Amino acid sequence: LGWGSKARRIQAAELDQTSAVAESIAQDKDLTKRLLHAAGVPVPLGRPVKDVEEAWLVAQEVGLPVVVKPQDGNQGKGVVVNITTHEQLKAAFATASEFGDDIMVERFLPGHDFRLLVVGGQLVAAARREPPQVLGDGQHTIRELVDIVNQDPRRGSGHGTALTKIRLDDIASPPKGSRPNPCRPRASACATDVTDDVHPDIAARAVEAAQTIGLHICGVDVVCETMLRPLEEQNGGIVEVNAAPGLRMHLAPSFGKPRNVGVPMVDELFAPGQDGRIPLVAVTGTNGKTTTTRLIAHLFTSHGWRTAMTNTDGVY
Repeated sequence: LGWGSKARRIQAAELDQTSAVAESIAQDKDLTKRLLHAAGVPVPLGRPVKDVEEAWLVAQEVGLPVVVKPQDGNQGKGVVVNITTHEQLKAAFATASEFGDDIMVERFLPGHDFRLLVVGGQLVAAARREPPQVLGDGQHTIRELVDIVNQDPRRGSGHGTALTKIRLDDIASPPKGSRPNPCRPRASACATDVTDDVHPDIAARAVEAAQTIGLHICGVDVVCETMLRPLEEQNGGIVEVNAAPGLRMHLAPSFGKPRNVGVPMVDELFAPGQDGRIPLVAVTGTNGKTTTTRLIAHLFTSHGWRTAMTNTDGVY
């Protein structure tokens, strides 16, 4: 966006001034959690593990139930929650290992899954994410019910539509009237805007997390019962900090008010009164265009302005 030396660059939800170091920290869940804990931000207890037996020891240290997840995963891939037995943990470790070599075990925080979007030191949007659900009718398998739900024109592949098609592996026949969760990937979750409900203390914690990691645009994942009370009062915590967070849940939530998060992102690129543009003088006519262009460039340069010039002789 912008011209020449005043141009700024943005890719997805990453700004050009965000350092590679900050992005690298955000990808390392263990390092992120240790930095947040040192800054006084509430996070679930836990640490990386090498095998199933060490994972079980950590689970007993932090207290059951626990969560097992890849240390550098994204979009909820390979994350297994609410683990209470050794057999469950063994299966969860295998699942997480499919998405990464480094595995973490941490205390399970009960509550809802929230995503808070921080831009430039301010909370600009918040959404509650719910896993996709299907209603059992006693006749169709879960896969068949999912296929029916995926016929919704709002669901598609990638991020070009309001919702992503549900994907699942296991097939079962749910009892009539039950609401099984066929999967829990965050990419296909339904989002409800809760921006107006966020308690000031939770907003401050989210901003503190983004600043601790060094991200100008940051998606802060919070697990707690409600956005209406501070995290410390409900044993909630920040479970992840994301560079290049998804914006669709805020721009087009399944329920609630859409938030135009692009405005604060562009405002973060350009200071007040700046628009990234460079004054341009165009010279046209029959004769004398090059001479006139050189004269104007000389006047601008004499005035102390950094000036570029192009004419029939070349680009200067």
